[in-house]
Amino acid sequence: MRIIKISEQPEIFSEIFKLAQTTDLILQLTDGTSFFLAHVTNEQTFFIGDEDDFEQEIILTRQNKALMKFLDERAAKAKGRRGVPIEEVRHRLGIKESTTADR
Repeated sequence: MRIIKISEQPEIFSEIFKLAQTTDLILQLTDGTSFFLAHVTNEQTFFIGDEDDFEQEIILTRQNKALMKFLDERAAKAKGRRGVPIEEVRHRLGIKESTTADR
């Protein structure tokens, strides 16, 4: 993941960022390409909570109707489509396959 610092922003960005402070957004281009925008309180902080926190996160995530709808739509598009085998991904990226001894 990359951080892109924005020093000047058009008015539409200001409106989008203000809205994103209170709800997660899916930004969709006219060609159907979608992007997920979520508010991050402090990009310097990464916290892995205990089990109770994780369960609460799952509950909150499942209650996010927009996210669940988005995931359902993406799953429906992918259903019945054949994925790319990991060996082919490695080949395309030029990654030499590792053996058990390499790990």
